[in-house]
Amino acid sequence: MPDSSAAVFRTTRWSLVLRAGGRGPELDELLRLYWRPVYAFIRRKGRSRDEASDLTQAFVCDVVLSRDLLGRADRGKGRFRSYLLSALSRFLVDDHRARTGAARAPRSGLVSLDAPMLSGAVLDAAEPSPAEDPAHAFDRQWATTVIALALERFERRCREEGLDDQHTAFMLRVVNPAMKGARGPSLESLARELGFGGWSKAGSTVQTAKRRFRREVERVVMETIDDPRDLADELRAVRDALRS
Repeated sequence: MPDSSAAVFRTTRWSLVLRAGGRGPELDELLRLYWRPVYAFIRRKGRSRDEASDLTQAFVCDVVLSRDLLGRADRGKGRFRSYLLSALSRFLVDDHRARTGAARAPRSGLVSLDAPMLSGAVLDAAEPSPAEDPAHAFDRQWATTVIALALERFERRCREEGLDDQHTAFMLRVVNPAMKGARGPSLESLARELGFGGWSKAGSTVQTAKRRFRREVERVVMETIDDPRDLADELRAVRDALRS
């Protein structure tokens, strides 16, 4: 089955957002990837949970959209992640200077940071560790979201292609154990559970799933850079952020 990586690598998500004039599903996808890192960074800057939630929306509405952050970007001077973090830092400095003690009210109706996205359970998942500095909190939430989006897309592709067993094998052998810090089931037990007929089939299925998942991670990361030569560095950044 042909892989669509080449097509994805030719057009990044950032390019699509610029082409769409800063609106539409492409922007929604970009915001999905970055709102949790933005929230975590603001929290570790000393803002309360409610303030960080409000400021996350305010940053998106007032800076990303109203000030056309994407349209003004010079993509030749750095990666989108660094560009966004720099803009966020300036936004918080400006907000601190302008604060009058009243709660800031983000503009409504401009961005699809909907209620489920900002629910208590989701904010819990985005909450940074008290020991993290703001930049590391941003990077770790970015890396976590990259993996979550890649898993979501991997599951969807498996379902669309009738490869549910591949997704299940990957979750049982790799993902679930990693999340629990435990060892995965043996290939023999995996084969019995999924009816593969032998450990060799189970092993090859898991290896194929790993390769497909790695491609999904690459796709997600490629949507935030403009030069394919940056891919290796950004993938390394994902690994480093998740290790630390």
